[in-house]
Formats: sequence, C-alpha cells, structure tokens
Amino acid sequence: MCKSYLFIINTDKYAGNFEREICAYSTGIIGDCEVGDKQADDFIETFNKTICDLFERNIEHRPDDHGCYRPVEIYNNNPNIGNEYNSLVIFFEEQPTQDMIAIMKNRSIEYGKLNNIKILGFELKSEETIVKTIDIII
Repeated sequence: MCKSYLFIINTDKYAGNFEREICAYSTGIIGDCEVGDKQADDFIETFNKTICDLFERNIEHRPDDHGCYRPVEIYNNNPNIGNEYNSLVIFFEEQPTQDMIAIMKNRSIEYGKLNNIKILGFELKSEETIVKTIDIII
C-alpha cells in the first residue's frame, strides 16, 4: 500500500489560472513546465536551505495529461456543485510537519492578497493506493 498526503488550498477563483504559481510561492517547488520559477526564487530567498530541502525531499511530482510532472494540480473540492475547480492540491510523500503547513498557509494567504485571490481555507487529506503484483503468463 502506498500512502500520500494532499495539502488542499481552497480559493474563490478557478485555480487553473494560478495553481503552479501559488505552489511555487508557498513551497519553492516547480514542475517540469517550470511555471512559477520567479515565485520559487522568492521562496528560496526568504527561507533557509534546511526548509527548502525539507520541501524538496517531501513533495511528490505527478504527471499531468501530457506527461509533464508537477507538484500540484487543480482540485474539485465540491463535486456536488459541479465542475468547480477552485481548489488546488499539493502532493506530499510524507505527512508535512506543522512548520511546513504553517509556511504554506501563510505564504498562500500572502500570495492571495498580492493577486486578488481569496483563500477560503486549507485541508490535509491522506490518500492510500493499493498496488498488487499480478503474474503474467506468457
């Protein structure tokens, strides 16, 4: 069984317009597409190497529909309402520490204020995947 952690940021706007930038601003991590490099640089200049390394070691990158690996994706946190992707999710291989969560919360709120995005709240969820080996008969 594989376990991952999902740090979810709920906003008042469609997250597809800024999810990579807010992730970079809040964690210092960018994906293969390199969107958010300016925001990641700001994070790296603000925090010490130990904090940056902690995020680097624990954030999980997942492929999008085009095979581009990214640490974040848009998230529909209200499926009963419809296709409202006003949230984003940052993936972690291990549960983020309280210090990491505090940094991400504070930086997300700061980014929101700078970009006219209202942060509505945060959630931390765990995700478990069962992986089974199946013998293939040739």
